[in-house]
Parts: sequence; C-alpha cells; structure tokens
Amino acid sequence: MTKEQFKKHLQTLVDYKKEEDRIYNLMRKSILKDDFSSILFGIGHYEGLIVGILKDACNDKYDYIEYWLYELNMGKEWKANSVRDDNNKSIKLKTISDLANYIYK
Repeated sequence: MTKEQFKKHLQTLVDYKKEEDRIYNLMRKSILKDDFSSILFGIGHYEGLIVGILKDACNDKYDYIEYWLYELNMGKEWKANSVRDDNNKSIKLKTISDLANYIYK
C-alpha cells in the first residue's frame, strides 16, 4: 500500500468514526437510549477489521495507527514531545499526514 493510499483509507475511517460519534451522541440523548448499542450497527467489528488491514498493509508492528486513533483521539490529544522514538526524538502525530510520514519513513 502506498502512503497516499494509506492516507486516503485512514481519512475514510476517520470520517466514519466522526459520523459514528455524531450518531452515538444523538442516541444518548434519546429516551430510547437503553435500547441502542453501537454493536447493534456492527461498526466496532468493521472498524477493528479496517485498522487490522491497515496495520498489516503498512507493517505497523508497533501499533502507531491504533495509538493515533484511540489514545491520541485521531491526533487531537497529541502534544509536542509527548511521543518519542527509540532515539528519544519527538514524533509529531497530529495529522494523518504526520502518522503516514512516520510509518512510511
């Protein structure tokens, strides 16, 4: 998978996650909220599959994709010097491009 393909696919996943969050927040406000579950839509299963495929395609053996998606909240929680490589050099992981540049270096 090329870096451009990776960025395109990850951007699509991010767009889907944002839409899922929007729907989930709407459901939480519903009087029927106890009857809803995100698993009902199967979204979590597909998301895990997509992340796994991207990880395998990019040989992301250190799970930077999952870290960026979940721990850094798609880069929103990244702060300067919060992520460092083996040489103690800061890794910028704010955007999809930052993540792709690091994985494809």
